[in-house]
Amino acid sequence: MAINYDEKIAFPIYEKAVELDVPIEFHIGYTEFTRGRLKFAHVLDLDEVALAFPKLRILICHMGHYNYQDTVALMVKHENIFADVSWLVSLAALDRHSISSRHPVVECLYSQLFYPILYYFTQTRGASDKLLFGTDWPSTSPRRVVEIINGLNPMLKEHNLPLILWESIYNILERNWRKVFKLK
Repeated sequence: MAINYDEKIAFPIYEKAVELDVPIEFHIGYTEFTRGRLKFAHVLDLDEVALAFPKLRILICHMGHYNYQDTVALMVKHENIFADVSWLVSLAALDRHSISSRHPVVECLYSQLFYPILYYFTQTRGASDKLLFGTDWPSTSPRRVVEIINGLNPMLKEHNLPLILWESIYNILERNWRKVFKLK
């Protein structure tokens, strides 16, 4: 039986996560599985969860791919909502090894959603504290994702695009996941 994230039947799980002081990751958004239901992929359902459980650390995987704007809105609105950048380097065609043949590849870097969202989020209102490292391994290796993220600024400079603050890159790769998962 599939349920929406904001249905009351799921609330005991959220209560237990708060009690245990552990985050919950939501693998939410697009799915390549043909039998998967996109009606259960609505990131905005997490608005109700965040309101009902303000101490629950919520992590949206893949920035909720394809619901990026909704994910950004939730992250700005709620202190307890975070997202990871897993799979985004592939979707932005920065790591072509792992991209599905069903996904279009756009050649112009700026037209990719990855860069505008990353740039916006790393430059505004302390938002660089809200994005976490992620890979979607085994489709993209952790080492490759770190290389790509560390190599963003030279590539952006080549295209005369604004650079990502190094502090923000450090936060994504090192600091933020430690904070969300309460690791030292």
